[in-house]
Amino acid sequence: MRYFLYAVLAISLLVNVVIIGGGGYFGVRIGGAFGSGPEGIDRGLMRIEENIVEELEGNDRNVVQDIFTDRRPALRDALVEWNKAYNDIEAALERNDSETAALTSALDRSERAASRLNRNFHGILRDMATGLSPEAREKIGHRFGDR
Repeated sequence: MRYFLYAVLAISLLVNVVIIGGGGYFGVRIGGAFGSGPEGIDRGLMRIEENIVEELEGNDRNVVQDIFTDRRPALRDALVEWNKAYNDIEAALERNDSETAALTSALDRSERAASRLNRNFHGILRDMATGLSPEAREKIGHRFGDR
């Protein structure tokens, strides 16, 4: 009976190590995709573009690359602005003062940045929907529909 308990304990320990290790690994991967600062945002946008482009061939590939080349700066700026506003919101909430002006200002900036982000993201989708072949749209739809 004692050996059985040791075996169960060892298996439980192994499962915990795998779960905690896997969680840490994927946390780092996700954090690296859109890490803090402009560099992390640039890496994340490049990964998104690469994931879309790898499904496509020929003219469709060129269309997507051109769309991202045109729209990446505005999308990046909106993400940077939203990230800064989010950090300011977090800092304002952590302070214990009764001054709400900083929090209100950060929330307003976050709302404007989210609106810019939404416009730019939907602009990319609209450009791809109108510029890609039906086959390319189907490939992208299946790829991201599975996720």
